[in-house]
Amino acid sequence: MPNLIVTISNKLDWDDAQLQVIASRMEAAIQSQLDLPSHVPNVLLVRAVTAPHTADVFVEFIYRTAPSRNGAVMTKLATALAATLPPDHAGTFAFRAFGHTQETLFATDIDLTQSQVA
Repeated sequence: MPNLIVTISNKLDWDDAQLQVIASRMEAAIQSQLDLPSHVPNVLLVRAVTAPHTADVFVEFIYRTAPSRNGAVMTKLATALAATLPPDHAGTFAFRAFGHTQETLFATDIDLTQSQVA
């Protein structure tokens, strides 16, 4: 399942409702561009005092590699993600993508409501 981490500068005056719309549109863009109809990507929106790379919106996309996920596809995805921002946004958008093979991925969920043994 791909992860999209979107760091948004706090100088952008977007409220929670706008952020939810952006997140939903980004999720749909990923599903469409990567042909993932049955998988819902994780879209994490983070407000920052200063966004990395001096961009108003800095996006990191982490995904499992596949022959079809090449530079051209990532360029189309970046363009689709940028298009999800409010139409009056005239700031900067930075996109970085990091592909990993199945062998280098690891995931687990830890239930913190259960007592833990040290």
